[in-house]
Amino acid sequence: AGGRQRRGGGFLLGSVAAGLVLMDMRMPVLDGYEATRQIRELEALRSLPPTPIIATSAGVLPEELEAALKAGCTTTLPKPFQQSEVLHAIHTEIGRRQ
Repeated sequence: AGGRQRRGGGFLLGSVAAGLVLMDMRMPVLDGYEATRQIRELEALRSLPPTPIIATSAGVLPEELEAALKAGCTTTLPKPFQQSEVLHAIHTEIGRRQ
């Protein structure tokens, strides 16, 4: 996806558009909630269509999953997950864009 974390916050997207993002919601420097919000802000500023963002998290409490969706993720995938579950989520999200 051309993104990277840096200290002090701020999610940087390169000039390459991502077809889909698997977002870990519990990253150490910039959490997935804020990274997702920043992606959505950038998309809005550039009039880009929303990139599918699949939230991955070990937190499976309903409020954590709801917070991921509220931040702008399109779906959630609680950890641990099987490869087949990841592939299904990816196919579903890509299918929604077509």
